[in-house]
Amino acid sequence: MKILFLHNYYQFLGGEDLSFNSEVRQLRGHGHEVVTLTRDNRDMNPPALHQIGLGKAGMAARTLWSHSASREIDRAIKLHRPDIMHCNNLFPQLSASVYRPARLAGVPVVQALRNYRYFCANSFLFRDGKVCEDCLSKSFPTSGIRHACYRDDRLATSTVVAMQWTHRTIGTWRRAVDAYFTPSEFARSVYVRGGFDPNQVHVKPNFIDPDPGPGPGQSGDAIFVGRLSQEKGLDVILRAWKRLPDPPTIQIVGDGPLREQVITMANENPRINYVGHLSHADLLQRIGDAKFLVMPSVWYETFGRTIAESFSRGTPVLASRLGAMEELVDDGVNGFLFTAGVDDDLAKQVLKIQALSRKDEMEMRQSARDRYLQHYTEPATYTKLMEIYDAAETRSRKRRGRTTVGDHRWLANEVVKPAPAIVNDLTQSSHGQSQ
Repeated sequence: MKILFLHNYYQFLGGEDLSFNSEVRQLRGHGHEVVTLTRDNRDMNPPALHQIGLGKAGMAARTLWSHSASREIDRAIKLHRPDIMHCNNLFPQLSASVYRPARLAGVPVVQALRNYRYFCANSFLFRDGKVCEDCLSKSFPTSGIRHACYRDDRLATSTVVAMQWTHRTIGTWRRAVDAYFTPSEFARSVYVRGGFDPNQVHVKPNFIDPDPGPGPGQSGDAIFVGRLSQEKGLDVILRAWKRLPDPPTIQIVGDGPLREQVITMANENPRINYVGHLSHADLLQRIGDAKFLVMPSVWYETFGRTIAESFSRGTPVLASRLGAMEELVDDGVNGFLFTAGVDDDLAKQVLKIQALSRKDEMEMRQSARDRYLQHYTEPATYTKLMEIYDAAETRSRKRRGRTTVGDHRWLANEVVKPAPAIVNDLTQSSHGQSQ
């Protein structure tokens, strides 16, 4: 099979970038021909944009509908004649415009849903320190603009909301994509509540490959791995470690806006060790040596790649009872769950896992390892991906002979308004509502 695989890399390498790289290797490892077409947000610095003649208005237009990306995909399809077009992240440089040449050529389209960008401007469903669903089912989600949810910038947020509203209005999400997939049942349920056709949204978890093998868990330490930011619940750990009378040492691995706060706490508390960034090999080594991993996120994680990495090493997880984390961690079997954001409950679970006998601890480590082997290996997820490709091909075949008037309008690229006008209208509307 020949796959045209699209991805827009983030400015800072994250889970979606790792998933793209892993799936490309996976497909090629199974003998498929994979043609990649990518963009990189590190190229979006002001001097680079100025060099190609793009200002804020130009980037807004490309976020809604990138004619240049659409033309590039059209050329790629004609040159390579793919069997499937698989899209990972398209925001902001590729845009939904890439679907159109695939639909015109009869190439089935598969779209991964690894965040909540389709109806949330910041993609997290998280605002002011808590879960926010204000825009989940809104056809006109101006709340995000009022609160400047994307980068604390009302104009930038207006661009994202304009993208959401435009494509919902002209039916892009239902007309252009043959199959979607999320990494968890929880994320699928959110998309279905947000208006997506449940028959189109499948589930395929992320995988960890190669298998690193079980770790010894001999250090006795806890470990946190992730972005040092509010939605990751790092402050819950810091408060819990203050509360515990004799906590284990916790290794804090990662970087982010709360870095200085973590360094300050590490200087004050000898049981908090700030490690910073590690190579993936070193990270897996530390996870395997740890007694348990803590994942205290206070937003709707779509999966929790760190949990899968921890399970691959046989390391139990203490996780928030929220989002996909509750789906991955079987309370009392391969870890423990605690109430999201509640440091007292996290502290109780730390005491509980520390009190386990060596026999019970080893059984929990084996259960964590078993969960990985059953669900998060490369072979297990490859089978699911092939099933999703089959579903996309079947749907694409069925609808070729029954194109509706709306489909014809969408294929003709009859977008409601030019992008700058849409952004301006949404900004003015939100400003009026906030008075």
